[in-house]
Amino acid sequence: MTEVDDFYANYGELLAHIPTDKELSLGNWAHETFRRVLVLIMANHLENEVKTTLTEFSKNKSGNNLVCSFVEKSMEGRYHQFFEWKGNNANSFFALFGDNFKKQAGNDVSSNNDLAEGIKAFLEIGRTRNILVHERFQFIPIGNRTAEEFYDLFKKALVFVDYLKMKLK
Repeated sequence: MTEVDDFYANYGELLAHIPTDKELSLGNWAHETFRRVLVLIMANHLENEVKTTLTEFSKNKSGNNLVCSFVEKSMEGRYHQFFEWKGNNANSFFALFGDNFKKQAGNDVSSNNDLAEGIKAFLEIGRTRNILVHERFQFIPIGNRTAEEFYDLFKKALVFVDYLKMKLK
């Protein structure tokens, strides 16, 4: 269970205490605010998972703490440059590992619909996070997805993270 799962469960408990017939506007505000914060928590979790995977990869491949430290430091503030957030694939990210890896990953994606959907979900969460962080958090539209739909996207996005962990072992 992740912090995302805990946050989502707490949201369900909170809504149970807001009587919708008497506090409709408060319920709507809580839902909209939760939806936005949920996206940030999900994006943060996914970012941490990817960065940890890349750090572990560098540690396992190099066996050198200096290399591992360099990789960690070089990711600071640059993680969001690894991905083409407005796209629907992770080709730019895969290309960072070289042409062979990109081709191999492309083959994996084309033969695994769950992975392709996971990448799209991962990118949508990251794209929505960027909108929230770089625009007016409370006022910028973030689409019509419900909190439940965003949570389902998160679960799909974990397929990509799990793939990355497996591929870089």
